[in-house]
Amino acid sequence: MTVGIVVVVIVVAVVIGVTVGMKQRNINNQLLSEGRMIKRDIDFMEKNYFYTSRIATYKQIYEKLDSSDLSGTGVSWNGKIGDIIFKSSLGWSARLAEVESDDENHKYLFHFTNWETYRGLPQNTTSMNVLLTAVEKCILSVDPTTKVTTTEMKLKTKTHFL
Repeated sequence: MTVGIVVVVIVVAVVIGVTVGMKQRNINNQLLSEGRMIKRDIDFMEKNYFYTSRIATYKQIYEKLDSSDLSGTGVSWNGKIGDIIFKSSLGWSARLAEVESDDENHKYLFHFTNWETYRGLPQNTTSMNVLLTAVEKCILSVDPTTKVTTTEMKLKTKTHFL
């Protein structure tokens, strides 16, 4: 009898896992088809994104972000001259800052400042991807010739046993 209970528990767990996975896949496919998210590497949140533009001023980017669709991300944000902080109700935050500016170019840095993990895997990556896509679209809509480069972040991680 206990073997039967164990089998039922395992089957129920597998069914729940498959159902949740299929639901998330459908959500991701919808966001991809709507253009609100693009396919990225699994470790996209571990990178610094630099945007170098001849045209896009901080004020223009701020105004574009203010009118962008961030629904479903749980993101609130506030900004001051040269620096915008994004905070998600899902346990992550990000920053967009102007890091260089001269007569010819404006350079912006976007990076995720913290996020939650579960057993080493990042959580809530869909909403993070939607925000990054929105930021990229805002900057590129102001200046389509913006150069985008990425670098790996130097991360400090805390490991937990079990």
